[in-house]
Amino acid sequence: MNERVRQKLARLPRAPGVYVMRAAGGAALYVGKASDLRSRVRSYFTPGTTDARFFVSQLDALLDDLETVVTADEREALLLENSLIKELRPRYNIRLRDDKDYLSIRLDERAAWPRLELVRRPRPDGARYFGPFANARAAREAVRVVQRLFRLRPCRDSVFRGRSRPCLLHQIGRCDGPCVLPVDPATYRTAVRRAAALLEGRRDALRTELRDEMQAAAQALDFERAARLRDQLAALERAAWGEPQRVVEVSAVDRDVVGLHRDGPVAVVVALEVRAGRLVAVRGYPLADLEVPDPELLAGFLGQRYADASATPDEILLPFPAPDSDVLEAFLTARRGRRVRVLVPRRGRGRRLLELARENAEQRFRLESRDRQSAAAQAEALARALRLRRPPRTIECVDISHWGGEAGATVAAVAAMLDGEPDKSRYRRFRLRGDHGGDDYAAMREVLLRRFERARSGAPKWAPPDLLVVDGGRGQLAVARAVFADLGVADTALAAIAKPHEAPPPAPGATASSPAEPRAPVDTIYVAGRKNPLRLRPGSPALRLLARLRDETHRCAVAFQAATGGRRRLTDRLAAVPGVGPVTRRRLLRAFGSVAGVARASLEELAAVEGVTAAQARAVVQELAPGREEPVGQG
Repeated sequence: MNERVRQKLARLPRAPGVYVMRAAGGAALYVGKASDLRSRVRSYFTPGTTDARFFVSQLDALLDDLETVVTADEREALLLENSLIKELRPRYNIRLRDDKDYLSIRLDERAAWPRLELVRRPRPDGARYFGPFANARAAREAVRVVQRLFRLRPCRDSVFRGRSRPCLLHQIGRCDGPCVLPVDPATYRTAVRRAAALLEGRRDALRTELRDEMQAAAQALDFERAARLRDQLAALERAAWGEPQRVVEVSAVDRDVVGLHRDGPVAVVVALEVRAGRLVAVRGYPLADLEVPDPELLAGFLGQRYADASATPDEILLPFPAPDSDVLEAFLTARRGRRVRVLVPRRGRGRRLLELARENAEQRFRLESRDRQSAAAQAEALARALRLRRPPRTIECVDISHWGGEAGATVAAVAAMLDGEPDKSRYRRFRLRGDHGGDDYAAMREVLLRRFERARSGAPKWAPPDLLVVDGGRGQLAVARAVFADLGVADTALAAIAKPHEAPPPAPGATASSPAEPRAPVDTIYVAGRKNPLRLRPGSPALRLLARLRDETHRCAVAFQAATGGRRRLTDRLAAVPGVGPVTRRRLLRAFGSVAGVARASLEELAAVEGVTAAQARAVVQELAPGREEPVGQG
């Protein structure tokens, strides 16, 4: 232990807060919270401590610095600890998979006309969040079904405010058109409430409510309304997404039931979401590189899952006690405004639910284990093929995308893998600063310089990968080697993957299946320090891994180029329309929501916008949608 740490230990306050242990170079080792910082932190260095965690016994050698943050109370410390774990990614804390891997559904009921939207990062902004959905398709299907059932507006606020006439969705009966039509706010609020009930999994209550209202409408001879409710009931019966619902108990209490299955440093935690007696979702969280005992693992999981959660159940059932569960209980109760209990059932219905959660965790663990073994086999095969010293855990791939060399339209993307799976926390996108004019080599050099100069700063999120793959051939690989030489990068292996071309002819003496049979395309792999390219067997584990990463990088680069370059080109083209000034452009954008909406509008729709003349409408169509110059009457 160095002198700086000794002095900080002597001056620790007797107050609640969070502490951060750092290694040499500033990397975070561990983040923890305490009701008494002085007592908790000094306990790590007490001779004969009973703390059996591996890193505690190594602290004298590992610890280089210690930071503390005093908070108002333990609940505030819980929030800060969760935030710092996500930001610093300390080596010895458990980390759930990043929330941005999953989609959640956001519903802000405070808005005048609430809508459903898909988000990657739920925020404590007062809105309600449903999910996260591990299956993005299921999340989008849920939004589509709920909007169709209850006719909620789908458009963004900017489009909603700029509307002057109902959109196509109103015309086909998918939206009531509150943007321009006199929709009853109370009726819309009822639809919002029912949409939330369906997303929460309360189908039985919703089904009963709709059936009662349908019968009341029929008795009042309001057959049109009764028919609409009948159609909603029928659609509700057909609606399905996510995990299948099934009754697991007869109870009105909402519960989250936590199950754990662990094998050494690898574990899976599962949370069963039981709402009104029905199992509405099963959320799985794979964890690896664990060096903490089970109670602390469970405490870390609870803090990260519920600290930012917008919806909290009445009860959280645990398989065994977790440290500071009373702090979590008090925090969730205060935030919810109603009692939340964290329980460890010993018998009865709760214990049966915990056994169900444990079985689900064990099943998920087996599936994850097979995936890990497959990923490990691919990494080992790649190490053998590229003659690396060890299988690469972290791999990054770089791809350049441009629009025919158009000035200012070149972008790049970096996709990453950790243990053979996409690691989206390491994905990067670059808008290139230089005017490269379609020169892929110059663009590649700029991107690699920017990426690895940041790696030299020591920031954990810019740590260099074990293997860097560039999308291209010998030229791109040579650029990468030159950048590594300039920056002194020595611990990252280099390779390039060239696009598929015709497979080489069979070796002498080999038997071809058919002389006329076309050969399958094969990727070519170039490796730094090797003169001849590698031609890996099609379908081999090493080639599958590289091709999968290359394709993902290419997808990210093209999507980013389309989002930035396409939007910029449309904006530039609208600004270049002769006779259309800033005021008219603003009117068009308010009316149609975006430049793309202006480009799709017909000549009559453009001319119908207040303040837009027929001549200006023709000029817009000629610039943005040539070939649609149908006549517009003067008037």
